[in-house]
Amino acid sequence: MTCTDEKLDRFAEKVDTLIDGMNRQGDRISATVERQAIVAEQQAEVAAQQAESIRLLIEMLNRKQA
Repeated sequence: MTCTDEKLDRFAEKVDTLIDGMNRQGDRISATVERQAIVAEQQAEVAAQQAESIRLLIEMLNRKQA
């Protein structure tokens, strides 16, 4: 193997390592986005439940005033 071949091999290894790192980072970002979507969904459900509770309370108050 010539000096140039060795340099190319080392460079290719560095590129492979960089690509592996980028792929792992991409996986972590995807997992974070998925978790954030789940949390947002849960928050929307809680907000809907709270809105329903408020609606029922207003309905009860209106009946008491009538």
